[in-house]
Amino acid sequence: MITIGVRAHDFGKAHPDELFAQIADAGFECIQLAMPKAIAGISSFDEVNAATVRDIDRALNRTGLKLAVLGCYFDLSTADPEKSAYITATTRKVMTIAQDLGAYCVASESSGCIVPKDDLAAFERLVTQVKSHLEIARELKMPYCLEPVYYHALNSKERVLELKRRLGADYLELIYDPTNLMDPQYLETQEEYIASCLTAFEPMTTVYHVKDFHVGPDTTHGYQRCRLGDGSLKTQTLHDFFSARRQANLFVIREELAPADATFEVDYLKRLVGRA
Repeated sequence: MITIGVRAHDFGKAHPDELFAQIADAGFECIQLAMPKAIAGISSFDEVNAATVRDIDRALNRTGLKLAVLGCYFDLSTADPEKSAYITATTRKVMTIAQDLGAYCVASESSGCIVPKDDLAAFERLVTQVKSHLEIARELKMPYCLEPVYYHALNSKERVLELKRRLGADYLELIYDPTNLMDPQYLETQEEYIASCLTAFEPMTTVYHVKDFHVGPDTTHGYQRCRLGDGSLKTQTLHDFFSARRQANLFVIREELAPADATFEVDYLKRLVGRA
């Protein structure tokens, strides 16, 4: 069955017992957890210790929430060798924690800032960084998910498939977010573009993100977040795709939730994936 979830830090930052209880009470079934953003007293991965992991594990067990994604988001296209080494070491730490917590995967975006589309050097740095992370993922048998974004180094369907061709698919997965990969040029034909991405990415995607958006007259900088169903994202293709796979072991995670809208959003997600 498709499991619906939310980013934990969309509900704020608190002790895991309090935070996860709020999320479960709202009707969500799984979470994406970025520990420095969601866990009170933790501001960096360096501060995560055995007690932190025990608290998270206990709260997951008490609430019944599944840990779909343990976030380890860094600038994987950095040109700084020291940062690159730190990122790899931290990714190993987070993957080990993910094992202990029974997470499905560890995930990152490809960049930490806007990367020009023609910056091939940034993509090559990304390939090198991800290669080292996949060595860890394959050693620990922990899927490593990348989340493509149209203004990052991993910025298109073609770049994703090139990365897969060069590094192999073993333990390399995606988080596909149609909004994040929505280059403004595809706004008018987004259903067709989403369909092409769903087909291309399906063999390597178990986690999907969903968020809606408004665009202003300037489609390059006019993005505004909004409640699901109230914006410019067209969802018929997504609904058809998920409904045909409603018994599959997939995670559909809401990003940028306003907690006051949680009841509405849970109902919307259930309809989107064919569960209502």
